[in-house]
Amino acid sequence: MPNLSDLFQEFLKDMLERDVMGKVVAVVYSVEHQMKGPPHAHCLFTMDKSVPVTDPAWVDEYFNSRIPLMPDPEDHSEEANDTRAYIEFLADTHFHDCYGEF
Repeated sequence: MPNLSDLFQEFLKDMLERDVMGKVVAVVYSVEHQMKGPPHAHCLFTMDKSVPVTDPAWVDEYFNSRIPLMPDPEDHSEEANDTRAYIEFLADTHFHDCYGEF
């Protein structure tokens, strides 16, 4: 499996050189390592005025944060087992609490 650095560099090339979502005029990012789960990046891209970032259809084409529904417990197909494993992976590595006092 490629490491985050390789994947992230390829993602940046897609965004900044290949313009896969349109022309980017500025970017800021941070790579974080949290208590559980792999490192991950937070990115802020400023898009050229020609990119329709306020159009919901454009946003939906590129972004979603949907977690699949858990398959029926009686479904033991490969797809159902893969979906259960994916949901378990997300629950173990991508959900976290905020620590500290506010």
